[in-house]
Amino acid sequence: MPTDDLSAANLDQVRNILFGDQARDNKKRFAQLEARMSKEITSIRSDLVKRIEGLERNVSKDHEALSKRLHDEIVERSDSNKVLSKQLADAVKGIESKLAQLQETGAKSARDLRSHLDKQLEELVTRFDERYEELSAEVDAELEDLDEKKVAKEDLSSLFADAALRLVDKKKPARKG
Repeated sequence: MPTDDLSAANLDQVRNILFGDQARDNKKRFAQLEARMSKEITSIRSDLVKRIEGLERNVSKDHEALSKRLHDEIVERSDSNKVLSKQLADAVKGIESKLAQLQETGAKSARDLRSHLDKQLEELVTRFDERYEELSAEVDAELEDLDEKKVAKEDLSSLFADAALRLVDKKKPARKG
């Protein structure tokens, strides 16, 4: 029995000597890879949020400017209509036509701006998805590389069992027969 315990202890020491550094190295590489992935994803997410917030601010500013401009135009035209309505009834119709045209132009500009922003957002999402796929492929490649370098437990146990049998056979006296 003591020799079995001693053999097991020796086997554990041999296993630690042969593969301990590789196991620790693999563990360290996994941790570094995970940290790098987390950092990249956080960076991409932060960049995407900043860009979306910037787009929202620009849309809001443009919308406010267009609304103010449209409101100012409406007020200006309305004042002109009041003054000129008494003198020129036909001029009022022309001004109202022009006002409707300005509203249509403003609405078209707003639609065009929204369309442009939607395209930019779609491009950002596509770029994010592409970067995510690239990073996933890198992680998969690293994992596959590590799996290829890893020794199978069955192979290792078979190797140690053979070595143990050879050691035992060398200790026994040769049979004469």
